[in-house]
Amino acid sequence: MNMTRCHHSNNGTPSNAQLLVGISIVEEFCSRIMPPKKKKGKSNINKPKTKNKKANEGGSELEEKYRRSALDVTVLRDHLALRGDVAQQAQSISHDLRSRMRDMEQELHHERLDRKDVNADLTRQHKTMQTDMTVKVKRLGGEAILLREQLAQCQEELRAERKAHEQLQQEKDTTIADLQNKLDDMETNYEKILHENDSQWDSQLALFFLYGALLGSRQK
Repeated sequence: MNMTRCHHSNNGTPSNAQLLVGISIVEEFCSRIMPPKKKKGKSNINKPKTKNKKANEGGSELEEKYRRSALDVTVLRDHLALRGDVAQQAQSISHDLRSRMRDMEQELHHERLDRKDVNADLTRQHKTMQTDMTVKVKRLGGEAILLREQLAQCQEELRAERKAHEQLQQEKDTTIADLQNKLDDMETNYEKILHENDSQWDSQLALFFLYGALLGSRQK
């Protein structure tokens, strides 16, 4: 008798329906080889003993085959039940693994998105800092140029003030020298006048004393 093979699922593990089909096929096979039940009633007394002996031997052989087949069916049933439990556990484990894999993929996807957001934020901050630095450098460059111009202007004004101060000092020195010369001339002229006046006073006094002496001699 040709027995139909159970087809396996895609993952190599038979489903519960396939296991039940296999068990039903085995039970059908056992029912076919099972010996017929003996009918109660009249016994075949008139049949020859040879036929009864052959029938008994045939019945014993069928009973042995049935017993072995029943045992095989029981073993097969247990085996199929075990395989069903293993398949169910494998499916549960596979489901858990797939669920964990999906969770890990989602977590990885979120991490990638977070990393992408962080990279975008860092890039934006870098561009902002670079722009601010460029603006600051330009502003400081403009301030440096303005300060240089102011410094040059201050130095020019300082040189002009020094020159004006030196010129004013020179003019003051010249004025003081002129005044000193004039003062010296005035002192010289004053001394000359005093000397001339002293000479005149001496002459006048001499004449006065002489006139007095003459008057005194006349009175005598």
